[in-house]
Amino acid sequence: MPPAAEAKLEAHPRPAKFIYDSVQIGDVVLWYQEGDAHSEPYPALVTSLGQALGLHVILRDSKTFRVVDGVAHITDPSCRRAETRESGGWDYTPRHKYMTLVLAKIGA
Repeated sequence: MPPAAEAKLEAHPRPAKFIYDSVQIGDVVLWYQEGDAHSEPYPALVTSLGQALGLHVILRDSKTFRVVDGVAHITDPSCRRAETRESGGWDYTPRHKYMTLVLAKIGA
């Protein structure tokens, strides 16, 4: 990703309440343990939609998926609550964010 586009991503404020209407089953997202956006992200496949996502997380030292349900977006306040922290949090990949900016710029 070009540095200028990356800077725009960082400067773009996140919404207070996240609505993930653009996520579909089969999409790749990033999963963060305990919803901590400063921790190491893991790629994950979206396997179910609802109030929160169901994910199959690809761990670096594993040959299988870690199945996680009830995963809220990292900007959702429920993501960091004690009762939901174990599910972690998700965010879009940098490529998805970049493509969203490109499409917005061309008016698509």
